[in-house]
Amino acid sequence: MSHTNGISRICALGIIGGVLLVGGCRNDAQSGALIGAGGGALAGQAIGGNTGSTLIGAGVGAAAGYIIGNEMDKDKEKHHHHHHHHHDHGDQD
Repeated sequence: MSHTNGISRICALGIIGGVLLVGGCRNDAQSGALIGAGGGALAGQAIGGNTGSTLIGAGVGAAAGYIIGNEMDKDKEKHHHHHHHHHDHGDQD
């Protein structure tokens, strides 16, 4: 087995593990970070073909995924708060 093939297997296992963990994430920021790390690791491996590229890709992907997921969380919270606040006014009869 070549060194590159071993790294590819590790990346695949990491992505599978990350996908399984996404179900346990409490918010979109955590889910986005895991998905981004997996996707970034794959992209880094495909582009650079070495461990350094894979790690850089995973880091960049995790950061981007976290940022996107965090914005989604903020949007959900804004909608939830607005809806919940509006609903409370109707119950004060």
